[in-house]
Amino acid sequence: MKSKDIIQQKYKNVTCPNCGSNKIKKDGKRKTKNRGEIQRHKCKGCGLRFVLDDGFYRMRNSENKITAGIDLYYKGVSLRKVQEHFQAFYPHNSSHMSVYRWIVKYATMVSNLIDNIPIKCGKEMQSDEMEYYRRISKYHKGKEQNWFVDTFDVETKFMVTGEYMKSRTNENL
Repeated sequence: MKSKDIIQQKYKNVTCPNCGSNKIKKDGKRKTKNRGEIQRHKCKGCGLRFVLDDGFYRMRNSENKITAGIDLYYKGVSLRKVQEHFQAFYPHNSSHMSVYRWIVKYATMVSNLIDNIPIKCGKEMQSDEMEYYRRISKYHKGKEQNWFVDTFDVETKFMVTGEYMKSRTNENL
């Protein structure tokens, strides 16, 4: 159960998605089969009725089920095993492709958020490269030399970049 403080914070800065006005009133609730009741709002300026986008907007499954599926996948469980888990523990089963679409959707959302966070690094960086040979193409024999280069912060051991490069020159590094 969510505490009142978190719920009040969520609805504090509500603005209309149509006109940007902050003159909003609560206007009933929308009931869904899997997610329960969701608060609706109405703009006093333009009259638009809307629901806040909490990251799970227009998702048919509950937040707990979606996050459990993503968590299981990133712990090493296959998509079909995640689906079997849902079949055993949740009344409405989801396909393995639904789980895959959740992973793609929320991984890109998290990636966009993380890319905007400033990195706190020290003054020294350490670069580590690994030589990798791969076939030129599936039609031609022969090997092509490539490199995986990772850059770490010395103090925090934070991986700043990870790159795949075709050559190891000063311009690329």
